[in-house]
Amino acid sequence: MTETKSTCVGCGAKISTGDGTLRACEYCGAVQPGSAAPPQFSFNSSAPPVMPQTQAGKGLAAASMILGIISILDPIPPYILGLILGVVGLILANQAKKQGNFSGLRKAGLVLSIIGIAFNALAFIGTVF
Repeated sequence: MTETKSTCVGCGAKISTGDGTLRACEYCGAVQPGSAAPPQFSFNSSAPPVMPQTQAGKGLAAASMILGIISILDPIPPYILGLILGVVGLILANQAKKQGNFSGLRKAGLVLSIIGIAFNALAFIGTVF
C-alpha cells in the first residue's frame, strides 16, 4: 500500500491517505478535488418544529376515566344520567383500546365505568322496586 501526500485546498495542511481515496481534509473538512463529496447535511430553519408524538387514544382514555368517576358519584335519582355516563365511558375506553392505548388510564376508565354502571343500575332498581 502506498501513501499519498497532498495539500488541502481549504487550509493548506499536508494530508495523506493510505489508499488514495481522501474525501475531505481531517483538519478543516474541505472536500478535496478528485474525490467523492461526503454527504452534506442542511439545516432548514424555516421547517416547523417537530412535536413529540402522544400516545394514540390518550384523550379517549382520560375522558373514559372522568366519565367513570362522574357516573359513580351521580347523586341524582333516578340514576339514569349515571347509567348513560357509565356506558359512554365504557365505549370511550373500548375506542381507546382499538387505537392502541393499553395504559393504566384506559384501564381505570374501563373499571370505573363498569362500577358506575353497576352502582347506578342497582340504585335504579332499588328506587323502582
